[in-house]
Amino acid sequence: MNGGMHTLCMIRPKFSSAETDPFNCKQSGVPLWRQVIDPSNDKNYALRLPFPSERFNLRNSINYLNGYIDGHEIIVKNNIPVVEMKEGKASSYVLMEVVQHDFDLFQFLTTPESIDSSIRKNAREALLEFAKKTAYISSIGDFHQGQIVYNEYEDKWILLDWTNHLSKVRHMNAPLLFSPKVFKQNHYVRGERGDPVVKKGIFFNSYKKRDLTRREIGIYEDLERVVYKERAI
Repeated sequence: MNGGMHTLCMIRPKFSSAETDPFNCKQSGVPLWRQVIDPSNDKNYALRLPFPSERFNLRNSINYLNGYIDGHEIIVKNNIPVVEMKEGKASSYVLMEVVQHDFDLFQFLTTPESIDSSIRKNAREALLEFAKKTAYISSIGDFHQGQIVYNEYEDKWILLDWTNHLSKVRHMNAPLLFSPKVFKQNHYVRGERGDPVVKKGIFFNSYKKRDLTRREIGIYEDLERVVYKERAI
């Protein structure tokens, strides 16, 4: 999607935590996010720019941005609930809607006590609906639990981030989008800032591990059941 970028005003991002701040360049380490406002309608948008960092040089960051633009078209064509792209220009910028959300999948799975029980119930049902919509997708580039968020008002899960890689299933038993790999990050104990807790050893350090709860296992089994049922139709 290409277009001439109209006049926008940069505003200071307002987020309580770097963990949920999509405009925090230190968090992503790749294209830089900034929140902007369109003076014509006072609507906020997320402006994404290629930006070099310790992990990525400018060329890699540009490639990542272009993959984001190309991937959006692929994802939309496959009817996956995704953040809306207002406009974009290859190797230059992309302008996205700002998605209001209550929590991401990682919070939903690992700290359910932080979410009202009625909202948890609705979110669980909505997650199964998302699984149905993505039943014929086995992988999306850069897909993990922080990339999918729940909007209570719309009662749906929305994909926030991706790369241009998307694989469709070729047979009934192809891998699930919500594969065990996606749930792997749940096996680590997290600190207050959401980072894995390091366990110091005599010769080397490692991350402190935890077992999945019955609830987490149950949700995974429900997702698996829904996907295979949808594929069988």
